Parts: sequence; structure tokens; C-alpha cells
Amino acid sequence: MRIFTPKTLLFMLSSLLLVAGLYYPALNGGPLFDDYHFIFNYQPFIENYSYSTIFNNFAWPVSNAIHKILYDLWYREYLNYHLLNLALHFLNSYLFLKLLKKLNPPYANVIFLLFLIHPANVISVAWMVQLKTLLCFTFCITAFLFLIKSMDDKRYYPLSWLSFLLSVLSKSASLPLGVIFLAYGFKKQTKAQLIWMLPFFILSTHSFLKTVYSPVTSEGVTQLKSKTYVAEEYSKKKEIAVVQAAPQIKAPEASSELIKRLNLFLKTSQFYFWQVIMPFESIPIRGPNPKQNSIIEIFQLTFLVTIVFIAWGNLTAIYLIAGYLMITPFLGIVAAPFMNVTWVSEQHLYLALPFFLCFWMEVLNKWKFKYAQIIPIIFIVFFSIQTFKAAKYYENEIIFYTKSLEADPYNLPIVFNLADSYFKANQPEVAITVTGRIIAMAQEKPELKESKYFPYIIRLHGSLVKIVLGKP
Repeated sequence: MRIFTPKTLLFMLSSLLLVAGLYYPALNGGPLFDDYHFIFNYQPFIENYSYSTIFNNFAWPVSNAIHKILYDLWYREYLNYHLLNLALHFLNSYLFLKLLKKLNPPYANVIFLLFLIHPANVISVAWMVQLKTLLCFTFCITAFLFLIKSMDDKRYYPLSWLSFLLSVLSKSASLPLGVIFLAYGFKKQTKAQLIWMLPFFILSTHSFLKTVYSPVTSEGVTQLKSKTYVAEEYSKKKEIAVVQAAPQIKAPEASSELIKRLNLFLKTSQFYFWQVIMPFESIPIRGPNPKQNSIIEIFQLTFLVTIVFIAWGNLTAIYLIAGYLMITPFLGIVAAPFMNVTWVSEQHLYLALPFFLCFWMEVLNKWKFKYAQIIPIIFIVFFSIQTFKAAKYYENEIIFYTKSLEADPYNLPIVFNLADSYFKANQPEVAITVTGRIIAMAQEKPELKESKYFPYIIRLHGSLVKIVLGKP
């Protein structure tokens, strides 16, 4: 029995060549930002922690253990990390297609292609440290496929539970999937058989508690204070001064805090929703404040309420709700452990994107007009252009940090690393303009001086001035 027909094989090979071409600019990129802190300067790897220690003390031991294996195997052969991420993304897309064939939404092949080449996925594929996101998706979609099989054969339940466990131990982004599994099981089974869904909640609870109480992962709270988060040669300097702790600020009233979180929820939910269908810019690090068009802000909430009201009870609304459920910890209402809830990043869309894409294809399928079949082709071309553009941001450090600084001008770690990148590229004069700009900004924004990173920038600026003045 043939696994692929010639037509299917040609489609898959063409898809592979397409995505490889789109990501080609990023394949030779070196370490960027988190790569230093969590891979190449990561103390557990450098000090050769045992795998038993990793599984006992880390919240995400599966992805950390695999990263350690790769670090020991490849060390700084960066191309290998990039190729693995790309191959894993293609595998994820193929598994997603298999799931689509079972769920039978409209335009299954189109949805597969849109997920494969979507620019919002560039951050998860082009950035070496995001292997954890890719692994999380691999295991969670495998769990979903086994769950579907288990509806007819209960022997597949243990495989589904195991896959889900590996997913949440790779990254906790898949924790909300337990609710989706319950909803799917409720639809397919009797209430008496829902006992088979219980292990998903037990595993979710276990993973959540492991994340909260992990002594190693809790260091992520103070990662911005860590010297390993900056460029490599500065990470080993012990004499860098530490600024005094910021003064105590009176806690905001509960009512103002609630309003702040509601505003944050509206802003982030709008950003993620429209980034699925209109990704005009996929900046690597966006910072805490996603920029949105005011018209979109006004239109989006009305649009969502209308869609859910019209489509309530059918697959269109279910896909939309499932997509939002997967990004709930990143919307500013429910805090994800060890994460700034206002930190907007398209990596959070990787697991939610399949549901949102299915939602849009359901809308398109119901919205009948003469040339509707042309719309998916337009989006495939548009996404391809935007993905190639976004992949170029990961080509080198200077491009990466420059684009990130455009989105978040007051991000001091980004400022430091951009200046250091120019210095390493033998452009100290340009590096001085970067550090000098943020030092000048600090005169108008004193809170910048309270950052633990400000002393790094002051020191680097002083060193750069000496170097430039010392030139003949």
C-alpha cells in the first residue's frame, strides 16, 4: 500500500522546497538574545548538569534535555540547529495536515500551506532557542491524532496521554489543550466514557505545578538581571556594577489595575487575532505594547461578537474560541508562570494558529461570492513574501536588534546587544550613537536609570568612547 500518491508526493516536495527557500536567509544566522541565555551560555549545559538533575529540577525537562544533547553534539554548528528547526516545522505542518484530513474542514491543503509559510511562525522556526515551541507542537498534535484513534480503539489512550505529557514538559504553552481535548471527547463519547479524559487534566496540573515550583526555571523571573543574557564577551565580566534597587512604589488600586488589565487584554487579543490574517510586519521582539490601527481596535470586538453570535454552536465559533483559549495566558488577564504577561510575541501564536486558520477558512467557505477561490491564492503569495522578509531579520545580529528596537525603543537589553553587535562588526562610532541615544533618553525618562541594565550600557558607552578617541 502506497503512503503517498505521485500527486501527493509532488505536493509535499514542492511545499518543502518552498518553505526552505523562504527560510534560506536565516539558515546561517548565529546566536541571538535568548540563545545566549538558554543555550550557548547556559550554566546547566556549560557545567554539564546530569539528565536526572534536568528532569528533577526543570519545568520543561524534555526540551532542555534535547537542547543539552544538541549542545553536546553540535556545540556551535549553528546551521544544524536551524536545519533541525526547519525540518521539525515541516513535520509539524505535515502532522497538522493529517489532523485536518480527519477533522475535514474546508480547504485542508490550503490551511496546511498557510500554516507552513505563515510569517508569524518565523520567530519559532528561525530562532534556535524556540526549538521548545516546535517540540511542544509536535507532541501535542501527536496527542490529538492518538486521541482521535482512541475513540475507536481505547488502546491508543496511553499513547495520547504520553504524547501530551511530553508536550507540556517541552513547553507549557500546550496546557490549555486539555480543555479542547475534553470538549472533543464530550462530543464524541458518552459522559460515562469521559473518565478517559481525566489523565489530561492530571498531567496539566502536574506540569503547571512543576513550572511554578521549579527551582531552576524560577530563575527566569530575574533573567533580565543576568549577565548571560547579554552578548557573550560581556557575560563573563564580574566587575560590572549593579544599580541600586528601584524605590518602592505604592501598589495601584484594584480598580485601576483591573482597568489596566482589561485594556491590555483588548490590545493583545486584537493584535494576535489580526496578525493571523494581516501580518504586515513580523518583528522578532515587539516588547510590551503591540501597535494597532485605531480602526482595527474599534472594529475587532464588534466583529468577534457578531461572528460568535451568528456561528454559535458550529465549527466556526468553536475554532475561534479554541484559538483564543490557546493564547489565554498571553492576553494580560491570566498570568503565565515566569512570564511578563504584557510581552507580545508571535511565538505564542504557533499552537493557536491552526485553530485561527481553520476559523478563517470556515468563514470564507460560508461567505460565497464569485471569485472566492482566488482569496487563498492571494494569501499564499502574501504570506510567502512576508515570511521571506521576516526570515531576513534573523540573518545577523545587527538586523535582528535594529528591527526589535524599532518596535520597543526603550528595551535596554536590545540596546546593549545592538551596540555590542556594531562594536564586534568594527563599527564603534555607530555603537556610540546607539548607547548615546538611550543615555540621552534616560534624562527624560528617569525610570530607565533604575533598570538593572543601565550600568551595562554606561560601561559599554564609556569603553566605546575611549576606543574612538584613541583612534589616530
